[in-house]
Amino acid sequence: MNKQVKSFTIVEIMVVLILSGVLFLIISFLLNALNLEFKNYQKKSDQILACSRLSSLMHKDISSSLNISWYLNKLTCLQDSSSVVYEFSDSIIIRTHAFVSDTFFIVPKKILILKQGEESQEDGDYVDNIDNIELECVSEEQLITFSFSKFYTADQLIAKDQK
Repeated sequence: MNKQVKSFTIVEIMVVLILSGVLFLIISFLLNALNLEFKNYQKKSDQILACSRLSSLMHKDISSSLNISWYLNKLTCLQDSSSVVYEFSDSIIIRTHAFVSDTFFIVPKKILILKQGEESQEDGDYVDNIDNIELECVSEEQLITFSFSKFYTADQLIAKDQK
């Protein structure tokens, strides 16, 4: 009547629990590190997308505008029936077109306004018929430079002088 039942000892069960706890701890640290890397990647990706979108919109607005002017940290692109205004502050760039605003969380570091190849005099001066715009921005501690050019036709310049 003495049947022996095969079972694990308390020491064997404790060893399995300790090993599974250590394994769980290693996996949780790895998942946490992976999650942090993904968040950093996502943040950099969002910044790159914002820079790309800003560059694309500025290129489209500048090339399709009839006149580009600069006054008090605002770049105005006058188009056929509307205007697009870019407002540059210390930490953001705001684009306004037809009562719709886009906010770019990109830090503008330096804005160089060129008219007929010469740099504008002061920030407070009104500058009209802008030829080139060079914009340096800081994004994720990287300096990104944008350069935009506007080529006016002779008809546009004559019409502007007659007004």
